[in-house]
Amino acid sequence: MIRRVNLLSVFSARPAFCCAALLLAGCSSTATLAPPPTIEAGSGWQSELPAGVVVAEQSGDLGGWWQQLQDPLLNQLIELTLQNSPDIESARINYRLARLEQGIAGADNKPAVVASTGASREGTSGDMETGYSAGLTASWELDLWGNIASQRTAAKAGVDQASEALHDAQVSLIAETATAYTNLRLAQENIRVAQASIDIRRASYDMARFEYEAGLSTELAVMQAKTLLDQSRAELPSYRKDEAEAINQLTALAGGGNSGLLPQLRQPAALPALPQQAVVSLPADILRQRPDVKAQEFAVIQQAEAVTQAENSRYPSFTLTGKLTGQDDHYADVFDVDNMIRSLAASLSYTLFDSGVLKKKAQEEQLALETALNTYRSTLLTARQEAEDALSALTSAQRQQEAYEQARASAAMAEELARFQYDAGLLDFTDLLDTQSELLSAETSLAENKGTLLNSWIQLYRTVGGGWQGLESSTTADYQGEQE
Repeated sequence: MIRRVNLLSVFSARPAFCCAALLLAGCSSTATLAPPPTIEAGSGWQSELPAGVVVAEQSGDLGGWWQQLQDPLLNQLIELTLQNSPDIESARINYRLARLEQGIAGADNKPAVVASTGASREGTSGDMETGYSAGLTASWELDLWGNIASQRTAAKAGVDQASEALHDAQVSLIAETATAYTNLRLAQENIRVAQASIDIRRASYDMARFEYEAGLSTELAVMQAKTLLDQSRAELPSYRKDEAEAINQLTALAGGGNSGLLPQLRQPAALPALPQQAVVSLPADILRQRPDVKAQEFAVIQQAEAVTQAENSRYPSFTLTGKLTGQDDHYADVFDVDNMIRSLAASLSYTLFDSGVLKKKAQEEQLALETALNTYRSTLLTARQEAEDALSALTSAQRQQEAYEQARASAAMAEELARFQYDAGLLDFTDLLDTQSELLSAETSLAENKGTLLNSWIQLYRTVGGGWQGLESSTTADYQGEQE
């Protein structure tokens, strides 16, 4: 048996081409990306720092910040939200997809091997012969321009971006849950105050009617008392609507997983406690830890690699192809070494003319990179504005709280004095109604502002990117599950 070897190698026919290919491989290029733009933070925050907010070189532990509110039911709600929210699940799925894409990044540039086998019959009707064949084909495109490294860098940035998107979803959902819970307790507090107002107005109305029937008062006083009673009754449905909407929002945020807590949510309770202290760092550091800002940084890196790959597509590509085939009348002999035909080929391809398609594609990717950089800068500006606004809102709410507490104390003392003077016959009924109205108004304003104060604290933690720290295990578990 004669061994047939078909070696179709460009290297043997074109020695100069071999040297050129090696030189090209040594000149592989990757676009250099300048650091993303930053915002000058100056010496510190522009807004006045609220009471309890301390600036240090490093931020305090922002994970589990909601536990400062000292409300076990809120802690359960946040845990259920993180477990069952569709938004969290979508972010986790995107993270797993990014991990899978990272696993296949650069696979197109790795050697590919294809095995094949077949059988055929040939001849006339009276003399048929069966032939068998088998073969292996391997191909490999050399990475002359660093595309493999670029694809891997882009894939890694995609994983990091998906991870930060998951963190951002956690930060948002925790803050939204705490806000909805605060609004629920505020609505219930308003219901309590409104019900107390109705009781007082009803008692005042009954007193006015009694005095009118006894000839000690006028019908005008009766009508005034009834007007105030009706106004108090009119406020109650609005507060009950706020209560129902807050419960519905909490149910939606938790993906319907909080049904077992609904009786506790409907049971009126006091507003959560106010946080005592938050330690933040300077703006340049605190904003960089926000997940949405970090996610946009990785988006810029991904797009920079897309520019690199678009530029590289305009350069020549070099491919090695190897074949190993065998044929025989008997299947077992197909794999005999003497029957195998081996071949090796190298090819160089280069697009000479494409009407500028590849060049325009590279220009498109460059413009997309500029857009990504601009979006990153916009994200930083928005983050800075939100943080400054949160600090200002908290400072304002704290000052208002002090004033509202003093107003409520003054109104309570005035109401007590008015009632004493009325019982002594030194004050008419209209003046007593006025002091009672002022007291109820002061209590309502105090409760409303405490809700605003709580939501301002929540918003501050949200704008500095607090909440996801310590929740990394969910991301790692998803990845480990995919690996297994």
